[in-house]
Amino acid sequence: MGSSINNRVDPPIKIVWEFSYIGTRLGKNTYVDPLDDLEFDPTDLSTLERGHFYRVATDADEDNMYTVYSPLRCFDYETHALVRTLKSFNVIRPYTYTGSVRSRTNKIMPGHCGQFFRLNLTDLALFKEEGEKLGWTVVPGLVDLVELSAEVSTYLEDLRALAGQIGALRAKITDLRADVEPEVIDACAVGLATVSDARHKLCYQHDSNPDHVVDLPLTTQERAQVTALAQRATTTRSAVTAIDLSVLGQMLQDLRNMQATDVSSTAYLPLERELGRLRLRHPILRVVTADANGHITFDVGAGRITFDGSVYRCEGDLSELLTKRDTGRETRSASPLGRIDGIRALKKL
Repeated sequence: MGSSINNRVDPPIKIVWEFSYIGTRLGKNTYVDPLDDLEFDPTDLSTLERGHFYRVATDADEDNMYTVYSPLRCFDYETHALVRTLKSFNVIRPYTYTGSVRSRTNKIMPGHCGQFFRLNLTDLALFKEEGEKLGWTVVPGLVDLVELSAEVSTYLEDLRALAGQIGALRAKITDLRADVEPEVIDACAVGLATVSDARHKLCYQHDSNPDHVVDLPLTTQERAQVTALAQRATTTRSAVTAIDLSVLGQMLQDLRNMQATDVSSTAYLPLERELGRLRLRHPILRVVTADANGHITFDVGAGRITFDGSVYRCEGDLSELLTKRDTGRETRSASPLGRIDGIRALKKL
């Protein structure tokens, strides 16, 4: 399953493809409105609206074959109807399945074709000639670096804008108190659902990440540029997906629970929940945790210190405390008495 946005027509059309994974069956393309996902009748669309746009390698490979790449749609019955008479037709990686291909017979099975295949020069000329008669577009070059760079730049801008929206919502939710109006909590919940849905579409359903282009038979310079674009997109997307939205949802639910049980407006959340709120703004608090009984635990390297309000309990090797307390020294003691040294250091603090 995959998708693309066909921006070569106005208004754009989203093409969702589904691979067959079976050599004797063909893939399927579905055409929908990118705004509301309402499906179009393929018979009402032109060939370009159905994504018949193909890129062809400008140089032959070691077998004197030319790679053909369909970036907007998968290989289906429409494409197969044209290439089935071309004897040099050859499916190439990535295939539509994860199994190994051991024979030439398996390799040319149309159901194994995703978006890439090869033709010799004679068949390529026929493919281009017959395709253009049907209204297809066939252009030289497996990748347009200017176009790809523009697409990735727009994608990065959308990701950064979404990260800004999440940050603003996070700041608003962490400032809420138990006496806040229920309408404010509801509005934050709606905002949280909105950014969560936007993140899912941008990070898991969007097709502007050039990872799928990296494996094409590109020149060294093209591959370097495409790889750099892919790394930029991946790094930014990873930063956005790393944001834990479930914590914000739990905060809103905690506020609802407090209001439902008629908790005083001056009351706070349980200590661990309060620490969770504070960690969002003060990452240094990640070393401090609390349990249901209100006991506080400090994680210190390989050791832990737990305080229940009256008694400290030390576990593990606390020698790191002595190292951190000494000015400018980062080397930990290798002495087997390190644990005792750590406890002595605690007494001096």
